Amino acid sequence: MSLDGDFQTWVYRTDLFGDATEKKAFSDKHGYELAPPKTWKQHDEIAAFFQRPDKGLFGSTDLRNQGWGYTNWYQRYVSMASPNQFLFDDTGKPLINSEQGIAATNEYIASLAHHSPDAISWGWPEQYGNFAKGGAAMTCAFSNLPKFLDNAGNKDSAVTGKIGSMLPPGREIDGKLISRSVLWLNLSASVSSQAKNPEACYLFLQWLGSSRIYAWMTANPGGYFDPFRLSDFSDPLVRQTYHAYHMDVVRETVARTVPTINYPGATAFHNALDENLVAALTKAKTAEQAMADTEAEWKKIARRTGEEKLLEAIKTNKEAWPTVLDPIS
Repeated sequence: MSLDGDFQTWVYRTDLFGDATEKKAFSDKHGYELAPPKTWKQHDEIAAFFQRPDKGLFGSTDLRNQGWGYTNWYQRYVSMASPNQFLFDDTGKPLINSEQGIAATNEYIASLAHHSPDAISWGWPEQYGNFAKGGAAMTCAFSNLPKFLDNAGNKDSAVTGKIGSMLPPGREIDGKLISRSVLWLNLSASVSSQAKNPEACYLFLQWLGSSRIYAWMTANPGGYFDPFRLSDFSDPLVRQTYHAYHMDVVRETVARTVPTINYPGATAFHNALDENLVAALTKAKTAEQAMADTEAEWKKIARRTGEEKLLEAIKTNKEAWPTVLDPIS
């Protein structure tokens, strides 16, 4: 039973984006209005504009560390085709050692220019702490960031009342905008096949996962269960603590969310991708080498796992991928 919604959600600083001086300086430089970015090109230009480390401000702090950062590579990669750039084709062949995979990796590397110098070692504690101090113009985080930081009870937050949320950046393809996020981690509960009282365990999980009780836990200002169901997004307590401006964007982000690898060998597949992306970030490998080496590892993992079993899982996984195409305004 799912008990969490770890959808990666984008937030930005409304005070920076709404500042008249900043807006004029940006439009004078780029020829369009400063606003939450719709495309990755806009995102990178806005992040570069706000990159002012001498003043304690970074352009964008979506994570780059091992174990967490590659979800942000995912977002860039999967938005490179319509409706999605998949990780495997229908024969089970990896697709990342391609023009799209190399381009996403090069973008991922280049984006370090608008991060902290320590970005490769930052996890979410550093990310949240920095954003709370007003140290970033944008970031991509778990959906609970506004609950914790846009909070009058959090006396250490300098961004209370100054956070807005936006859909993930995307790419214009065939006259539509392909905007994609990703689901990463996520808590779930299960009943052991060896439980002495499995029916009682299941009834407890039914109660715990019911719309009323789960929403109550989600709304807890100090809790870490995140919303993921339609009932959560409409619950008044959840909307109060997560903020109404944020909940509607989270709901729309969910509709554009790609699942990470969740079939046999998932940990090995993720580790291979993760390690090669870190090697690319540290310049131990080129983007081309990183994707070629990841493909080679993925093929080995597929053979160990069983290619026929894996192929069925890949096809089933694809059924959960989003098909939402946004108009280009």
